[in-house]
Amino acid sequence: MKINTKKFFLLDVYSYDISACHYRILESMGFNVSSLDKNNKEKRNIAIGKIMGENQVISSMLRNTTESLISEYIKRNGLVEDDILIRQYDGFLTKKLLYETDNYLPLQLKETFQKMIVSINKDKYIATNGQSIVVKGVANNYLGIENFFTQLLKINFVSKNEIFNCLKKIKDSFDDCKDVNTFSIPYDEAFNSVIFKTYGQIKISKQVSKLIEHNDIDKQEYYNIYLKDFVQGIIIDFI
Repeated sequence: MKINTKKFFLLDVYSYDISACHYRILESMGFNVSSLDKNNKEKRNIAIGKIMGENQVISSMLRNTTESLISEYIKRNGLVEDDILIRQYDGFLTKKLLYETDNYLPLQLKETFQKMIVSINKDKYIATNGQSIVVKGVANNYLGIENFFTQLLKINFVSKNEIFNCLKKIKDSFDDCKDVNTFSIPYDEAFNSVIFKTYGQIKISKQVSKLIEHNDIDKQEYYNIYLKDFVQGIIIDFI
């Protein structure tokens, strides 16, 4: 994923896609879709994936039709390259609210992000719709670290002084955090992965992880992995 933007902090980003795209293309072209569960996305996608794997003609038709539909919606809405932050297979993220979304298979407004922060190398982002956050491109993302993503998104970006004061408070809060769960990266049902100052990253049982001393954890490494790229993007935009 490469995010097409010159800015790292963005307001009002719109996520569009064609819901149940392959299913609806097959249906619109007269294929018998009675064996596909329209209301169960996982089962439907597995079944369609099997069909595509077994029939290259159908596979090519679905892929080409999807790509053409998205391209046509981009064209009809007068979007240029700089308007598209991310082009996905069956949709895209854009800085503009669209006016034509129902010419063919309906293009749905899936999400409106009030705030988005893009990483310095433009390969991941965090965003909020005002009620929850979305994290994309972050490897091994987990609930414990998302509290700090939320803090970044809650910064008052109107005031430059407030921005840099908040960034310092977030870094200090991260360094002072004593909650080991914040640094316990889920590995599987029985184990977590923890990065120590002395031993590096080690897989340990969830029971043992409760006994870890927070001062033994390499918090700076966690900061570098999860937060630094977003903080650097903010600094570049507001320095």
